[in-house]
Amino acid sequence: MDRHLTGRLLLVLLPALLAWPASADWVVRPVALNLPALVSADVVVSGGQIVVGYSTTGDSRYAPTTLARLGDPLWNYQQLNQNIGATTLATDPQGRLYMAGTNSQGIVYVGQDLGMWGGLQIGPTNQSFVPFASPRLAVNSRGVPAIVTMSNASYGSVVYSQFNVPTGTWASETLTTKFANVFGCGLAFDENDQPIVTATADANQMTTLVTSRKVEGAWMNSTVGQADMAWGMSMAYDHDRGVAVAYVNAAETLCVWTASQTYNLGVPRYMAPHSLAFDPSGQLILADTDPDGHHPVLTTMGPAGTSTQTLPALPSIPSPWIFASLAFDAQGRPLVLCGNQFSFNAPGAVALVGQDLPVLMPGDANGDDKVTFDDYLVLEADFGRTSATPDRADFNMDGKVNFDDYLILEANFGRTTAVPEPVTMAILAAGLGLLSRRRR
Repeated sequence: MDRHLTGRLLLVLLPALLAWPASADWVVRPVALNLPALVSADVVVSGGQIVVGYSTTGDSRYAPTTLARLGDPLWNYQQLNQNIGATTLATDPQGRLYMAGTNSQGIVYVGQDLGMWGGLQIGPTNQSFVPFASPRLAVNSRGVPAIVTMSNASYGSVVYSQFNVPTGTWASETLTTKFANVFGCGLAFDENDQPIVTATADANQMTTLVTSRKVEGAWMNSTVGQADMAWGMSMAYDHDRGVAVAYVNAAETLCVWTASQTYNLGVPRYMAPHSLAFDPSGQLILADTDPDGHHPVLTTMGPAGTSTQTLPALPSIPSPWIFASLAFDAQGRPLVLCGNQFSFNAPGAVALVGQDLPVLMPGDANGDDKVTFDDYLVLEADFGRTSATPDRADFNMDGKVNFDDYLILEANFGRTTAVPEPVTMAILAAGLGLLSRRRR
């Protein structure tokens, strides 16, 4: 090939080579399947490990929250003993895990490293939180957690609560009444560990994005932009770029406000949760789903405009994917957690999309990087099961262990590498007969 042509090709291809990997390099890992009415889910990286928290409904409106930690390569699950909804997670610089959520009485719970600190009552006992409205949780560089939330069903006020670590008590304060008819709120700490609260205030049929920043013990309000109504708010803060707010406007279009410009992403939404964050390099990124809810989407925003990347989804899990949560792995690459139901009437699912996530080989049920008779024994023990936590023998990730999974194990039997090796299947013949009888 002509060297000049080669050079021109490199100039064309170099930007693509430096960009995020193509969709083929993204991995989808199911976290939970067949959930009874998924309410919320969140993801963080704590101590270098990916942690997912999700909550569902139960007999008392909320069921116990489950935490799932991604090992190598299996998920490790822990169910907490409180009925908590609207789960949100955070970590401090030391990698300790914090969680907040609400129950049907409007209690906010916060935990550190899975040890619960007990209930924090926000607002009158007869006024519960806005349904499914997650409290916003942030932790400063000294490991001090704080919460901001809408405190009652009339959307009337924003309450900021900060934990006093030495005394083990909470101090709560209702922010100025300038926050009226609140439709969303956000929380972050600045570089000086001072809290920043962003909320919406409705005045004269116009919704204003208002930032309240604590300076020398006093809250100072400033109007950061007009939102023309704002639902489903998420907020991010960066030392250099300041506050950024994502919201859905009155035209049900997803927008992102920054100090330098407002991005109208043109995506129809109505209060659908999305997640806004600055990555470790200072790049502003929004995680959401496509308009039809078939795939998670990442949008990067900068002075030159926006770029969008559609991520893969599990074909075995039905659409729509209706909410997304964003975090970053140890290499600073995006992790997107998606949920596909927000309903009391149908089972839901949670899945994580990321790069270089540990995965099981097809047919490897016990995670030992080979497909042997030991994996058949796991499949036999789980045969016929459906479960909220993906069974290790559910190779096609459809939420149940059946003969389809046996066929996958059979096709990969003897495999120890990325390329299946030809083997004798006689060792599985007896097992095939047993499974066939169990199907009848």
